[in-house]
Amino acid sequence: MKEVDLPENLREPLETLLANADDDSRITELRVDGRAYIVKIQERWRFPRLAMGARRARAVLVSWLCRLLFGQRPQADQLLRNDVWFEGRRLKFLHGRGVRVPEVFYHTEQVLVMQEIGRVFPEHIRETEPGDRLPWLDRATRALADFHRRGFWHGGAQLRNITWFQDEVWRLDFEEAVGDGLALPVAQAYDFFQLLQSTMQSREFPEADRLAIGAWMLLLYLERNRDASVRASMADMANGFRRLRPLLKLLSFIPGRDLKALWRTSQVMQLVLLPAVRQADAEQLRRQSASIEAHSAKTMPELLRSVENA
Repeated sequence: MKEVDLPENLREPLETLLANADDDSRITELRVDGRAYIVKIQERWRFPRLAMGARRARAVLVSWLCRLLFGQRPQADQLLRNDVWFEGRRLKFLHGRGVRVPEVFYHTEQVLVMQEIGRVFPEHIRETEPGDRLPWLDRATRALADFHRRGFWHGGAQLRNITWFQDEVWRLDFEEAVGDGLALPVAQAYDFFQLLQSTMQSREFPEADRLAIGAWMLLLYLERNRDASVRASMADMANGFRRLRPLLKLLSFIPGRDLKALWRTSQVMQLVLLPAVRQADAEQLRRQSASIEAHSAKTMPELLRSVENA
């Protein structure tokens, strides 16, 4: 299968690159005639059966987690469609509708050649002075809300998969097919979870401020995207986290950023979306909110009132 013919000036450089690529090469930059392209090669496994078994086990786990948190369980086979063929189709679909994603120049089952769209957000955040980093999160949050308001889902909405290019937020990495197995509001709630989780993992924001930063991001999103069905899906997720609270707190003591970030993410979603939790922890949020006030057009209480009155 091939959907996009290879431009003539890319033919020889791409053939040379592919001929010299080793089994571990997946994403490479290709420069031709002064222009940069990104070449993504379908993953090649040394032990295909073992790799497929591991992928299927992961898909089954994600499927059941979706059932636990959202009340919906996508089929594992849907989650296995995370390859360059699927990604190329999604990129062409979104690009054709004016979404800021890479243009596709060549697309087969094994290779995807696309436009280079600048540097990812974590790089920009690291190079910005600590006191000036929150505007990057503001851009990321507003852009995701606007993307969702147009009726789309990403499936890989982490900070590492958005870039700043031509003074706009762009999106990349559309391999994940989880949204095809979920209702759109649920897929969009999952997108925000990915954005928030990646922020809670970032070493570029002080641990003591992350609860307030996360609450501010969630309120900012809800103010910009007032879709009640998305908010309801987020509340379902928050209730799922509440039921798992003892386990998540225990896991947060295990060394490593992922589980600690998951614990913090679950706290944020419960604090904002579950009134009983918010009332119990209101003083804690009020004390921490001062760290983000200078970077927001509205204070945390103003955002909360705006969201509650929507």
